[in-house]
Amino acid sequence: MGRHTKDGTELSKASWHRTDKVGARKAHSGSGSDRVVVDYGVDPALVSGLRTAGVRVLTEASPENRLRDRAAVVVLDSRSPTFDVSEIRTLRTTDRDVGIVVVIAPGPHEDPAALLDAGADDVWAAHLCAAEAAARLRALLRRMPITAPATIGPNQFGAHRLPLTPTESNVLAILAANPGRVVSRRRLLHEVWGYPPGVRTNVLGMCIRSLRRKLADAGTSDLIDTVRGIGFRLQLAPI
Repeated sequence: MGRHTKDGTELSKASWHRTDKVGARKAHSGSGSDRVVVDYGVDPALVSGLRTAGVRVLTEASPENRLRDRAAVVVLDSRSPTFDVSEIRTLRTTDRDVGIVVVIAPGPHEDPAALLDAGADDVWAAHLCAAEAAARLRALLRRMPITAPATIGPNQFGAHRLPLTPTESNVLAILAANPGRVVSRRRLLHEVWGYPPGVRTNVLGMCIRSLRRKLADAGTSDLIDTVRGIGFRLQLAPI
């Protein structure tokens, strides 16, 4: 007997087998695919300039305000009183995929080569302009892998526990199996609900709205893009 959604619709085996796992590496999507967390010691003018350039920036208000597990890229400042090169090694050990940038003071105080060897992806001089810093961040984000969350099920999206219905987890699993690619409405309606081509229904739109609301509640908003006239895309790729 096949699985059914709460509205009684039977799911095809091809779709419900996807809900249990999508074989992929850990995604940055749990934190927002392009989210940049900046150490509290970084120059506020640079942070403001990055935001003006369109970079999604979260600032740690203090050493205890740990937002780094929600980041695609972490920007550290070597001039911070709590900075130590071991911090880079710790970040790299705990999350191999996170991007690490270190801002250094002008002069011979810090050795960029040592920071890069410790695991940093880029080193910025403190006087770097915001436009170039934003461009460097975009370049770093483009090099990062597009991956889907490892686990998707009725109550799971990557590291997040979400109250997903079987139908919602089916839709999310199909989108996550195609990260950064558009999945047509026609395909989703057929694979999840079993509808033939040409059927007019709003069930998919209602499901997407519910998914967006639940993802936003978990702090992972702006993941599902609507491609007008075609379908939907799970935007795990960096901007």
